[in-house]
Parts: sequence; C-alpha cells; structure tokens
Amino acid sequence: MKKMLCIALVGLVSAQVQAADNTMNGQLNPVATVEADSSSMAQAGLALIPMLTQSLGVTEAQATGGMGSIFQAVQGAMSTSDFNSLSKAVPNMDSLLSAAPAVDTSKKSGGNLLSGAMDAAAQYGAKTKVGAQLLSQFKSLGLSPDMISKFADVAKTYLQKGEMPQTADLLSTALSSVLK
Repeated sequence: MKKMLCIALVGLVSAQVQAADNTMNGQLNPVATVEADSSSMAQAGLALIPMLTQSLGVTEAQATGGMGSIFQAVQGAMSTSDFNSLSKAVPNMDSLLSAAPAVDTSKKSGGNLLSGAMDAAAQYGAKTKVGAQLLSQFKSLGLSPDMISKFADVAKTYLQKGEMPQTADLLSTALSSVLK
C-alpha cells in the first residue's frame, strides 16, 4: 500500500513539474487555460488596469484613479445610452468612477494657479470646467496633463479589442469635446 502511495505521489509531482516546465518554455498550461476560459466578464474588465500599469509605468492607484477621472469627465459629455454602452464595455465602471480623486471646488482663486484656472474655466462653460477638473485630478494623482491622452489611447485599444469596439469611438468623441 505504501509503495502504491509513493508511486502515485511521485507521478503527481512529476506532472506538476512537467506543467511548470511547459509553462516556462512558452507552452500552454492546460489548467491555466481552463481557468482563463472560465473567468467572468467582470474579471476581464480588470485587464484595463494592468494594461495601463504595464504600458505607461503608472501605479495601480494612478491607473484606477486616472481612468475613473476620465470616465467621470466623459459621463456628462455623453448621452445616457452612450455612457451605458461604455459602462457595459468596462466592467466595474462604478469602482473606477469611485476611485477618481475628489476635486476641491471650495477653494477660491488667489493662492494657486490651478484653482484660478478652474474658476476662469467655469466662466466659459461646463465642458471647459470638466476639462479643468480632469487636469486637477490627474495632478492630484501625480500625473502630468499629457498622461490624459496616453490613458485615453490605452483605453481605446482596450475597448477596440473588446466585445463592443464602437465604444472606443464614443469615448474618443466625448473626451475630445471635454478637452477642447
């Protein structure tokens, strides 16, 4: 009995070592493939954040906060049905929206150039104000203004590869109108 148990144990360990070798050699791991195939749509949506962190070298907090800020900005520039489509294409949209940093609009101009710019932007219209708030949110995340377009490019690539590629154009159009 002990001999059969040892043989079975050696066989199991050998199979695990072989699977690890195959994975390291670039061959598919059948267990990982089955797990990946059974992942939910919500987990697939989380792939946007790793795309941002890997391609832009930002932290996870910057990635989630930055995308949440962009989605907050475009929400007002899109029709309800367009934003609902975008929300369906990006699972966990609510989590991203809530990760966006708050914009402190209680400050009056005088001490800070950015708050002065936001006050001036408010005089020219809601979309201009939203654009200024987006810049402020990126700044609070430690991100420069040029990162907004980089985030948008990664998001568009993500959306184009998804099940609703038309949402990439919706995002692009709405973001362009906010940043004019």
